[in-house]
Amino acid sequence: MASITDRASSIFGLTNRIWTVVALFTLGIAILTTIGRGGDESILSEQTFFSCPTTSAEEARAYIPPVLDPDPEISSFDFEKQTAEINGYTEQVIPVTDPQLADPEDLVTCLSDSDTMIVITVEGESRMYPLRLLEKHALVNDTLAGIPVAVSYCFTCDSVTAFERVYKNEIMDMHTSGIIYRNADLLYDLGHRTYWSHLTGKALAGPLTGATLDRIEVWRGSFADARDLFPDAQTATFVTGYNLNYTLPAFLQFDRSNTVLGPVLNVRNEIPPKERIVGFTYNNGSYAVPLDTLVQEGSAVIKLGGQLFEIDHTAGYPLLKVNGQIQPEIQLYSMYWYVWADHYPETRLF
Repeated sequence: MASITDRASSIFGLTNRIWTVVALFTLGIAILTTIGRGGDESILSEQTFFSCPTTSAEEARAYIPPVLDPDPEISSFDFEKQTAEINGYTEQVIPVTDPQLADPEDLVTCLSDSDTMIVITVEGESRMYPLRLLEKHALVNDTLAGIPVAVSYCFTCDSVTAFERVYKNEIMDMHTSGIIYRNADLLYDLGHRTYWSHLTGKALAGPLTGATLDRIEVWRGSFADARDLFPDAQTATFVTGYNLNYTLPAFLQFDRSNTVLGPVLNVRNEIPPKERIVGFTYNNGSYAVPLDTLVQEGSAVIKLGGQLFEIDHTAGYPLLKVNGQIQPEIQLYSMYWYVWADHYPETRLF
């Protein structure tokens, strides 16, 4: 497995050493400054007002990263050649376990209606997670309706996924690993020394290779829409036990740059690598529509096997309908195109 420094010059065939140095310098600032405690964050141009309650420096507890003892000898892919490690990530990115909860109305004075919220629903019980929170912590280990869940944010994908963190009645103790496979995070299960895919919830390396966690549908939209659609949901708060700055959008530098961190095995150039798409899989096929197309046109209709699949974005968030009926069991994913295409190279792009 190579570090990001080793990988950067080979991504997309890039060999310009000056470009690599600039890209890595930009990424280093983005990770160590926007995630880290305090620091001069003036490099980011958009500064928004943020006054939600957080953990003070005096109340903050120290974070000691767990010692990862992986066993990648059992793997579904060439672990050494197809992964990259983000140096310092596990020290800087602190997962949240059992977040403190509040009613959404308690946050209306400190979050704007346009703030992005992630919502998951388990056994009829819904919970909100501010994207600001997930960007800083990458992973939340929570329990919803009595079921242990993991909510994961991948900054190299700009995507959020969620899974039941239970396998054969054993609860997974999930952590960030700082390792990416095809530019998607690998989560690390401490108890079983196994790496799990952020995108699919499948164990890709370690003793449990081949196992799959049950997926949970993820809703992504504005704080205003979340309050309307999920009126009984509580929200995770920013009182996490760690003193972090949630004011600025994390990874803005990475989002705006041409930087790609890990090896890209399947390159598709129809649209820019970091253009966001909304994608789904169905009957062993994969399909994607640029998010800009959905925003501009309101929806996109795809005919598959005599059925009409419509991704409706008229309400400001994507919703999948099949023959006019909402289909929550088919998960919509929102992420960068280059990551989706690398994992699903045969994707039909509309």
